[in-house]
Amino acid sequence: MKYNLVDTQTGRLLKPEIILSLSGGAARGYMFVGVHKVLEELGIGIKSISGTSMGSIIGMFIAMGKSNDELVEMGKQITVKDFADINFSNIFKGLFKGKKLHALLQRLSNNISFDELSIPLYAVTTLIDGRCKKKVVFKEGCVATAVLASASNPLFCAVEIDKRLYCDGYHYDNLSARSHIEAIKGNAQLESLPHLALDCLSNVAKVNLIERIISHVSTTQKNEIRKDMNKGILQGRLDYILDLECNKGQICFDKYLFLVDVGEKITRDHLPEMLNCLFGMSVEGLIEHNRKLSIQNAIT
Repeated sequence: MKYNLVDTQTGRLLKPEIILSLSGGAARGYMFVGVHKVLEELGIGIKSISGTSMGSIIGMFIAMGKSNDELVEMGKQITVKDFADINFSNIFKGLFKGKKLHALLQRLSNNISFDELSIPLYAVTTLIDGRCKKKVVFKEGCVATAVLASASNPLFCAVEIDKRLYCDGYHYDNLSARSHIEAIKGNAQLESLPHLALDCLSNVAKVNLIERIISHVSTTQKNEIRKDMNKGILQGRLDYILDLECNKGQICFDKYLFLVDVGEKITRDHLPEMLNCLFGMSVEGLIEHNRKLSIQNAIT
């Protein structure tokens, strides 16, 4: 189902807008910044964001209304030394305490709450309740704390929020698209917008056990959501999944700018197909639409 960029009642041209879902994937999530650069260049607005793990961190920055240049600068500030606070007291609960990363996220976000964001954000986490686990999507409270919980993969200690423990959301929805569809249910405006999902764990080289597990879980979940959409079990739209493949062996946080460039290149390579699925337009067609839109806005 293509999104009509012309108001059927007034005939006025509409700004191209989407909802965006970001997957988990540790440092590979930096590729999302490269995708964002292309979306920004094309004047494609983002009206709602969901994210799991690293996707929630990058999603937080985008939801704050940051430009791509600002995203690049903020991303440079996340290095291994910013979260490498080893948990010597009880390493079985997690290699890293997460306190240093929490402090960094609080500083970069100015410790804002969800209702202060420029764009709605949904952070996917897993609630640990004894032996039971279930998905919880945060959309209120302190953004930095919810995002830390979403990003607390097996290397990190679980995060306590209101006396309950939460960890990485990859267990139930690494792509975060299913959670996004569920979160905006009943919001006719957001439900009508094209839905773009970015997966940075697609066909990765399995270089370590954690990456092997999460990649397998993510691929399984992605196949399940496609089946459910086709069967009509999951009501909503997921127009395009952009697979951000980067098989360069071990991907570390020091490869930040390289990963941003990879994300941008992959997006440009898939742009014709992506824009056709989202808006039923070619690249040239969208550029021409935006030119006419600028004229329309200037006149009115």
